[in-house]
Amino acid sequence: MNELYDDARIRRVTKSVCYGALLYLFLFILQQYLLYGEYSLVRMLTGEMIPEEPDDLMMGLMILISLIGALTLSWLYFSGKAERRELFDDRSLARALFRKHEKMSVGGFLGCLAMIYVMQIVFMYITALFEFLFNQLGYTLQYSEAMNAEYNTSWTLFAYAVIVGPFAEEVVYRGFVMQGLKENGRRFAIIASSLIFGLMHGDFQQSMFTFFAGVVFAYVAMRYSVWHSLALHVFNNGILSEFLIWARTHMSEEAYIIMMLALLVLSSIGVVWLFRAKREDVCSWLRAEDNRPGCWKSLLNVWFILFLLYTVAEIWLTIMPMGLTEM
Repeated sequence: MNELYDDARIRRVTKSVCYGALLYLFLFILQQYLLYGEYSLVRMLTGEMIPEEPDDLMMGLMILISLIGALTLSWLYFSGKAERRELFDDRSLARALFRKHEKMSVGGFLGCLAMIYVMQIVFMYITALFEFLFNQLGYTLQYSEAMNAEYNTSWTLFAYAVIVGPFAEEVVYRGFVMQGLKENGRRFAIIASSLIFGLMHGDFQQSMFTFFAGVVFAYVAMRYSVWHSLALHVFNNGILSEFLIWARTHMSEEAYIIMMLALLVLSSIGVVWLFRAKREDVCSWLRAEDNRPGCWKSLLNVWFILFLLYTVAEIWLTIMPMGLTEM
């Protein structure tokens, strides 16, 4: 009877978490469509006195409102689960998500920063390889709204990309999802939440990197705190993305190349140190708690399958025939 109960509990926990992840994504997208529809309606009622398309300031505002709305409604869903002891290890969702565990050393944190940067470089070449392979078949990955978007054109888009977006994603994917799945196994929660995080981006170029970066974020959040993973996430979005994009257009080519090479050398040294100094510690921490039997099978539920179908379809749509991007 205990085995049957445990198996049922595992399936129920994973199903509830996957439903919550799909709910957040659906609410975020739906609210953006509703706000865009309201903008179009206002334009029609005012006799086209406003631009046909929202400017960057307005677009960023729409995204921020949608994000905050989706996060708030998802919080209510997961908070109810916590209060009924259906998910998490505390009736207070805030305590379950934001509590601090072990103390993270400065060296360990800097090593994780270095790892994120090196991963950015590695996946840049991996993406280039896939681009070459798809080109041979007449397709390209260059049509990507996420990768081609500029978030420093308005303060609202910048706030979304660098501050509000990372905070929401850490709360959802390292909080709701990972902490919700934790009782099914530490390693399972880290990998499954990272898979959902990577798929959520719905972009071929982004999803591979965000899965592996998500593993780093998840490990840090699980072992130390979500505040540490948030700091890594803000660094990735703010420094490795927006700042480097800004620097490329405001620095001389020689200075930019020297800066990038210096960062790569320092980061490579940091990653080597991290593996030599922390590998055994990390491995022993991960092995200290086994996954529950049947945890991976529990992903075969209707909500994860729907999430998978939607996100894979989005990823597929970023692989475009080469001729279309030239039109």
